[in-house]
Order: sequence, then structure tokens, then C-alpha cells
Amino acid sequence: MRGLVFIVTIVLSLPFSVTAVVAATEWHVVAGGSSNPDGKTKATAWDLKTALENHDQSVKPGDTILVHGGGEYSGPFLSCLEGTPDEPINVRQAPGERVSLVGPAPADPFKPILTICGNDTNYWDFEITGNAGDLRCNETDPENIPLPYGLLLGKGCHPCVDPQTNPDVPKGVRIKLINLVIHDVGMLGFWEDAKDLELYGSILYHIGWESYVCCTIEVGQCCDPTDASCACKVLYPPTSSSCELECAVANSCVPKAKGSGPAIYTNNGEGRKLFEDNIIFSGFADGIQASSGGDTPTDNYVLTGNTIFNIGILSNDGRAAIQIAEPKSTNNLVASNYVYGADPNEPGIGGGVIARGHDAVIVDNYFHGAVTLGNFEQLYFLNNTVVQPGHLVQLETPAAAAYPPYAWNSNTYSWGQQSGTAPFYVPKKTNLLNFTQWKAVGYDSASTYSTYSSSTELPTRIFVEPNRYAPGRANITIFNWEKSASVPVDVSGVLQRGDEYELRDAQNYFGAAVAEGTYCGLPINVPMGDSGADAAQPLGTGLPKQIYEHTEEEFGAFVLLVTGHDSCAGLECCLESLFN
Repeated sequence: MRGLVFIVTIVLSLPFSVTAVVAATEWHVVAGGSSNPDGKTKATAWDLKTALENHDQSVKPGDTILVHGGGEYSGPFLSCLEGTPDEPINVRQAPGERVSLVGPAPADPFKPILTICGNDTNYWDFEITGNAGDLRCNETDPENIPLPYGLLLGKGCHPCVDPQTNPDVPKGVRIKLINLVIHDVGMLGFWEDAKDLELYGSILYHIGWESYVCCTIEVGQCCDPTDASCACKVLYPPTSSSCELECAVANSCVPKAKGSGPAIYTNNGEGRKLFEDNIIFSGFADGIQASSGGDTPTDNYVLTGNTIFNIGILSNDGRAAIQIAEPKSTNNLVASNYVYGADPNEPGIGGGVIARGHDAVIVDNYFHGAVTLGNFEQLYFLNNTVVQPGHLVQLETPAAAAYPPYAWNSNTYSWGQQSGTAPFYVPKKTNLLNFTQWKAVGYDSASTYSTYSSSTELPTRIFVEPNRYAPGRANITIFNWEKSASVPVDVSGVLQRGDEYELRDAQNYFGAAVAEGTYCGLPINVPMGDSGADAAQPLGTGLPKQIYEHTEEEFGAFVLLVTGHDSCAGLECCLESLFN
């Protein structure tokens, strides 16, 4: 038993004074507001620019800025709000309203919709989106697409912070981004200065663009792009490093398109970056990419509870759902994430996890897609499920002849038995291995392995992630391999009897609810497929793929929301609502 330590404070002089506690203030913002009113009521509300830049420092630590719907907020915006670690400022969408921060005009390329340069501030619930007129590909300058960042932290902080006169002033430290909806933007940039970032419970989709020729090209001769005499006609010179040609059809030139703009693009050194319980789908490039090249660090990441699917599908460019791939990456955790790739003929689209570095812990994930791991000194790969018709695992080992003594066990593998392949691929060693050969090198002694000829043979898996900041809210991810029309889901850890709820399809979050009712303690039936709610379509012009198709019955991602509480008492009243 630990001893108890008592601290006694003796007051030697009286009388004494007590410092008054100043109550936090609620400020109001409306579209079309002004910088002149006091901002303390909706009738005297500020404009958003005034509230976020806070030049007169009216907004103090602990205050809340309530942003009201009813109009569009056109960016770009710069936030200079300064809370404290104990008293963060909160910027919130007004309850029951819809607030949209919309990108700048296409004439402002790569201008972030929201740049956060203050510290200790939480941003809740609102939408960030580009314009319908934004160009998603460009024939003449494919590396410079005028599409805005959705969010930028850790860079671009003048005039909040002048990096020339204040080089050591932190930028965007201890920021929390909670339950946002961000779509149809260039990317989200979270850079090294933005320490101790948290992106939580947000929905990210249709992010990125096509960076190589994605529109019409002139057909010419098939050729080697390194050949100076190449007569092939394309809109970008064949000698450029960005020009990659693939002679797939005789006597024609086929461009190799490259999707750009990962949903989350980030590096990190000191402090932690937490990406938790987000739903990320339907992009042009990687879902989460902690890999920015050069000597920038990609350390101290926690990726947990995220649902990531159909990544790269808008450019038909196979990309990774998660990529942490710098040689010296250290202290990274990838846990309880759920990854799905839609096209069995293109298993790289939407699935796949790539990790390289010094050390990592990868545990409790469900991956529908190949896992590529490379050159770790220390690695924990435990209690993961990997489902894939092609390679299950590609392991790139350090130069040493022996297999590294990784902690690699208690995993579940289901392989689709593609002919001519094997489930485990080890380049530069023995290459292709079956499961028996794989175990013989020292891994997966207590793991399970099976094969399938059709995905309908796989067991249904349901994952419910209650929202840490919003009681009665949860993400629901379903791998419905049996392709049932609906799936019963136990939400007793989220709702209480009498709670009124609605279920929103993440692929059409702003559409009508796909289910609603009063919770009675029984599982709720979740309809699969598009359920009459077509998927939201990507904005912008020049898209190589104009239509995003909703996932079929075998996979779905949903957001459960509590909307009220029925005052009636007892199970009978609750059950009555189910049948009326």
C-alpha cells in the first residue's frame, strides 16, 4: 500500500483575497456579419474573418465562437486564435445548423481554405469544401492545379506569425479538429510545426487531383520516353521527369496517370500527431501519407480507429490507404483501422498499407488489401486480419541474411488464391512463400490462415467506434461479405433506451438518413448498398472519372447520431415506435 502524503498550507496573514474567476464568453458569427458589432449575440454577430483573426484579442482562452448557418462562408480564412493548454478556445458550428467554409476562387491556386496559425484551439462540426468550378486536372500544367488546400497547419502563418522575425514561435500547436466534413479540396497539410495535432471523427472524401495528363492527348507512335528521337506527341515533353509513357497498345501512346493530393499529407518530429476515428474515402492519392521526402521526420504518429476505403479510385491509380514510409520513421502506432478496396481486379485501389522505417507497432487492424512493410529494425505485427486476392504481405527485410526477429503473430489471413502467385512475398530473399514456408522463417506460429474462392465465404465483420467527444455518436463499419440486404448492429455501447437516432451513410453524409427511430435496446438494422441514397459526386471540372459509385452491399461506412430522447418510459413505448 502506498503511503499518503499530506500537504498543509498555513496562512500567516489575514485577511486574504480570492482571485475572481472570469466566466467564458460565447461569441457569434453569421455569414454577412461585420467587424464592428460586439459579436456577443446573433443579432450583433461578427463575420468569420474578424472572429478567427482576433486582432483585438477579444476572444480569450476558454471562450467559444459559435458559427451559424444560413449562408456561405467564402475563404480563404486565417485563424490566429490563442487559447491555453488548460483553456482552449472552441470554434463550433451552431447546433442543428450547417456551416460551410468554401474555397477561394480558382484564380488563387493552392490557397488554403483555412490556415490555422494560433495554438490551443478546437474546431468542431463544420464543413470545408472546394468549388464546383475548381479544375481537377490540367492539360497544359499538370503539376500546378488551381485547387485549394482544405486545411493547412504548420506553414503559411504570416501575418499571424512572421517567420523571419519570430522563427521559433510555434504555429498551430495543440489543435483539435473534431467531427469535421472535408471534401473536394487539394489535400490537408499537417506539417512539423503543428505539434500535438488531433484530427478526430472527421469525414474526408473526393480529395486530390490528377497530376499527369488526364485529359485528351494526341495519339502518336509508341516509343521509349528516354529516346531523344521519340516522335510521340503528348501534351507534356517526353524528356520531363513527370512524363511516363507505357506502350500498352501497339502504335499508340498511353499516358500513365498519376493521382496527386493525399487526403492527409503530413510530417512530424517532436510531439504527437493523432488521427483517430476518421472516415476517409474516394480520393486521387493516398489516404494518410506520412512521407514527404528528404530529411523531414515522420515520427510519433498514432493512427487508430480510422475507416479508409476506395482510395485512388477517382484516378484509377492504385494507392495506399496508409503510408508511413521514411527510412528512419520511429515510434509510430497503427491500431484498429479498417481498410477496404472495392475492385478485386485492381486490389491496389482503396486497399493496401505501406510502412517503412526504424520501428512501428501495427496491431488489431482489419486490412482488405496488401500489407507492404520494409526494412524495420523493430516491428510488432500482431492480431491483424488481412484479406486479399493477391499478395497478403510483402516484407522487405534489411540487408542481413537472416529474417529479423520481429514480434509477428496472432494474425488472421484469408487469401483469394490468385493463380501464379503466393500469399507472402519477400523480395531479394526467397521471394514467394506459401503459409507453411512463411511460418518456417519464424513468423505467425500461432496465426490462422485460410483460402477462399469467393468473398461470400468470408465472415461478416462489424466495427462500432463510439465518438469520444459527442455522446450518442459513433462510426459503424461493416464488411458484409455475405452481401445481406441489411445487417443487425449492436449499438448498446452508444445509445440508451429512448434515444432517438438517425443513421447517415458516410458516402452521402448530407443526404437523407438511411435509418432512424427510437432505440429500444435491440440491434438496429443497417441497410447495405446505396439504400436509395446515391453517393455524393465529386465537384470540379476535367475529372477523368466523373462518377463515384457507391460501394455494393459487401461494404458500408455509417455515422450514427442521437437526435433527441423520447420522454415516454419503459420498453413498451420504445417498441411501439418500431412498428408505427
